[in-house]
Amino acid sequence: MSTNFLGADGTLTASRVTMSGLAGALQRQTGRPVLDRTGLSGEYELALRWSRDETADSATPSIFTAVQDQLGLKLTVGKGQIESVVVDHVERPSEN
Repeated sequence: MSTNFLGADGTLTASRVTMSGLAGALQRQTGRPVLDRTGLSGEYELALRWSRDETADSATPSIFTAVQDQLGLKLTVGKGQIESVVVDHVERPSEN
């Protein structure tokens, strides 16, 4: 998958991307975990454009609205299991 971000507005273009790959790209853009629950397999070509500016007078939609209007998918808030790494203790290595 290739991604491009241009100007003040966000743009994501991709070819041969899986829904899992799209979820990863959306996670990087939203800063929140995004899980693929579409059940869709295969690879897709897509273009998505959204505003990084959250003001109401922006002519370009938010990323959440753009995903629904332009891709026909919906980002919903929910609970799910995600993989994470927890570091509970760190020590400097000892000298040999």
